[in-house]
Amino acid sequence: MAKMTTAQMEKLVNKATELSSSTSMNAAFSECGFKNVTSFRNSLFTACMELGKVPPKFIRTRKANKSAGRKRKPMPSSVMVEVKSTKSGSGRASVPKEVFQILKVNAGEKLSFSLKPSKVVITRS
Repeated sequence: MAKMTTAQMEKLVNKATELSSSTSMNAAFSECGFKNVTSFRNSLFTACMELGKVPPKFIRTRKANKSAGRKRKPMPSSVMVEVKSTKSGSGRASVPKEVFQILKVNAGEKLSFSLKPSKVVITRS
């Protein structure tokens, strides 16, 4: 973008200050004639520095209803995993071989993995 004149800088700062009390920066950039938020923010801060003014503080927009957003899938407290001798099948767990060697587990046995915040407890079922 070409260098702005002092009159253009004044106009931009005044328009942004006017819009800052009622809208967010995302809503204000198109009204000021910019194509994206980054160029608007850079031009606005440059103009404020050149004119010696404080940049306007835009309101922050948040979702009104928190439940309308994507819900987190709760982590299960325990998971059943069957030890298989083949690599095919869905829902496999990637556990190092050394773990099964220490537990002396044979193919076909079922193990229960209890997920705790800082550790995983493995028990035979």
